[in-house]
Amino acid sequence: MTNDRFWLRKLVAPLPRLGLAGWLAWCGSLGFAQESPAPAGPVRTYLNKATIQLPIIIDERSRPHLQGVQLWVKDGPTAAWRLCDKAPPTQREFTFRAPQEGEYWFNIVSIDRAGRASPADVTREAPALIVTIDTQPRQVEVFPAHTTPEGHFIRFQCRDPHLDVFKSRFLYQTADMVWRPLDAVPGKSDLYCVPAQANWTGNVRAVAVDLAGNVTTREMHLTMGQPVVANSAPNQFVGEPVGLGTVPSVVVHQP
Repeated sequence: MTNDRFWLRKLVAPLPRLGLAGWLAWCGSLGFAQESPAPAGPVRTYLNKATIQLPIIIDERSRPHLQGVQLWVKDGPTAAWRLCDKAPPTQREFTFRAPQEGEYWFNIVSIDRAGRASPADVTREAPALIVTIDTQPRQVEVFPAHTTPEGHFIRFQCRDPHLDVFKSRFLYQTADMVWRPLDAVPGKSDLYCVPAQANWTGNVRAVAVDLAGNVTTREMHLTMGQPVVANSAPNQFVGEPVGLGTVPSVVVHQP
């Protein structure tokens, strides 16, 4: 047994219920670069584009044994699976255009020369990939809270179910025109304190980033005691702002 087949067997064995498309999509996202533990569920990703490219990778040894591949889609967990697209084994990708924002589930079915499908019943399989389309601008709210000898407390909130708390940040400006980042008050993820000893100009910058890469940035001057709401910032993007959304590769093998 070659090293490749041994690695493949190790990966497939723990995933009896994920389905062929599921573990192959996961393999594609790894790029076959290393051995990794089996995923606990389908690959999830977030995009700020309504058009999604799903690359198809077919093992060249399996290509002659296939007559085609199918893309199956469902609009979230409660919808029914539907056949969305068909392609010959020579095609390199599927292009899916989401009719609206929301969550979409994907699976790939391969058809061999005898007409046998793998998996045989896609409705009994877990999705290979779940994509959430989200292009909405964030609603950012900043409320001066209170002042203590410790400093000025400010509340920064963003109403977004897909907020990326690791990339969102809050900064204040000092008299030397330097923007200085603030960590949230321990135990209060939406509360920040500008130190009393800081020579604060009153200007703050709120940056809200979601998992799809949408960014809303607002700079404002605060007068303690007056709330400021910023919810009309233009939608910006992290990374490439144009083009199609790309998701992990979908790898297809012989059934």
